[in-house]
Order: sequence, then structure tokens, then C-alpha cells
Amino acid sequence: MRCEATKTSGERCKAQALTDGRVCSFHAHPERAAALGRKGGLANRFLPSADLKELPAPETAAETRQLVSYALVEVRHNRITPKIANAIAVLASVLLRAIEASDFDLRLRRVESMLEQKGRKTA
Repeated sequence: MRCEATKTSGERCKAQALTDGRVCSFHAHPERAAALGRKGGLANRFLPSADLKELPAPETAAETRQLVSYALVEVRHNRITPKIANAIAVLASVLLRAIEASDFDLRLRRVESMLEQKGRKTA
């Protein structure tokens, strides 16, 4: 026999009724549904690993690679959410491009400086 109660959406509850035959367990004890929902929500929480908080900001491509590898391991061990790891990966990608552009700019300045010095010597 099905529960006789209606859900908040207005449709009839489809859960199995208790032994008294009128309503299901959740409609008989609404506070129980709220408690179970809270319990489930608390169980789904991920707290960032303390180690992740203490990692210094990466400044090189190698350090960035190390951070992404660390995040991968943390996801695998359920210590951070895939969502957090994805944010780390996206930010790491941006950081790698910035490092690459910065390195290119530095190399270009060195080459220009060398050409200037070479031009002065020949003049």
C-alpha cells in the first residue's frame, strides 16, 4: 500500500506506507527526513587538506606541475573535491601561460641587449 500524504509539489507520495497503512516513514516523522538530509549534507563536505593550504604559490613550471600532481592525488584520496582540483588545474594553466610569456619576454630582452652591445662594438 502507498503513502496517502501529498508532497510539497502537490503530487501524491509514492513511498511504501508503514504497517498502519496510511503514511510512509518520512510523512509519519517529518523531523527524521530533515535530520537525515542534514546528515547526508554533512557527509558530503570536503575540507581541503592541511597540506594543500601550506603549499607555497608556484613560481615555475616545475612547481606548477607539482601542485597539479598533488591536487590529483588529493582528489584520488577524497581529501579535496574534483571541483577544487579543476579550479587548481585551470589556474595552473593560466599561470603556465604567464610563466611562458614572462620567460619569453626575458629572453627577448637579453637578445636585444646582446644585439645592442654587439652594435656598439662594431660602430
